[in-house]
Amino acid sequence: MISRLAFLLTGLLSLSVPALAASSETIVTPGGSVKLVTSGVSDSDGRLRGALQIALEPGWKTYWRDPGPTGIPPRIELLGQEVKGVEILFPAPRSFADPYGDWAGYDRSVTLPVIFHTPKPGTAPLIESEVMLGICKAICIPVEAPLVFDASAGAEDIQDALTVQAAFADLPSEPRSDFRLSVAEKRGNELLLRVNLPDPEIPAQLFITALDGQMTLPSLTERDATAATFASQVLIAPRHGAHLHYTLVQGDEAVAGTVPFPVQVASGAD
Repeated sequence: MISRLAFLLTGLLSLSVPALAASSETIVTPGGSVKLVTSGVSDSDGRLRGALQIALEPGWKTYWRDPGPTGIPPRIELLGQEVKGVEILFPAPRSFADPYGDWAGYDRSVTLPVIFHTPKPGTAPLIESEVMLGICKAICIPVEAPLVFDASAGAEDIQDALTVQAAFADLPSEPRSDFRLSVAEKRGNELLLRVNLPDPEIPAQLFITALDGQMTLPSLTERDATAATFASQVLIAPRHGAHLHYTLVQGDEAVAGTVPFPVQVASGAD
């Protein structure tokens, strides 16, 4: 099935799409709509790739994985028994400021890659889920949408495959020596984050999150040709042993990775 899918993607894109598709219905919400799709069958580790499509009308926004103190991050809750777990991945966000604070998210339609963890490889099970997210304009509207479909129905649907493929291709790259978070220090309730940057002139943005923790959006405090320092306040300390997940953006490039969350007070702290 997988080899046939690859053949269809490379050589038969002009054919009509099958009547059945491995996707949910499109749920219309205030300010947009949501839809969940999958493609193919689960790999040798039981991972089935999919995508959560969030269509936004002009002027509306939605949140990144860490939405700030008052936002609603996208979540998928599994309701059935045929899927063991689910993971949402995130393309690079933008920063926004409003009367409620600074936060990270998207101001245009976005497709979030999704990985469903199935009990067995080579399967496409029944997906029974509920998607929760916030879609915002002047106010933020919580959205809860039941999305249920048979992932095996039209598992080789060309359009769904292209949607999933494009979503994963839009993810940040792996960090590299000249483009990464290199140092994370904790001084009291402040995080100091040193990053390496490939371009000496283009502005950069840093986004961070940690499991069960809450930090402010990092702000730039120092910049030179090949590096910059950002500062963030720890509002809620993450669980012991947590990792700091980061996305670093400069121009059209973005990388994402993790570093151990700094638990020791840095030298010279108050």
